[in-house]
Amino acid sequence: AATQRPQHPVQRARTATGLRGVLALPEHWLENVDRCLESGIEVLLILNYSNPLYDDGMAPHTEEGRAAFARFCEFMARETRGRIRFFEIW
Repeated sequence: AATQRPQHPVQRARTATGLRGVLALPEHWLENVDRCLESGIEVLLILNYSNPLYDDGMAPHTEEGRAAFARFCEFMARETRGRIRFFEIW
């Protein structure tokens, strides 16, 4: 039987839907975070601004793009509460 190789803990947490304003994490994403924590690895979550759905994938420079990024940051903090204590926000 083949051994399943664990995924690298550094991942992009993009919206699973690909739709503006609809945020969701893939099911396996929090499982991978939990696997890191169980191994004694504390996760630093980096939230960056590149999102191809807003501002041509560049840094948010419109009101809509900045608002979407703020919603994304809030969503990730809420979804990872109790798991991730540190965030780096770009």
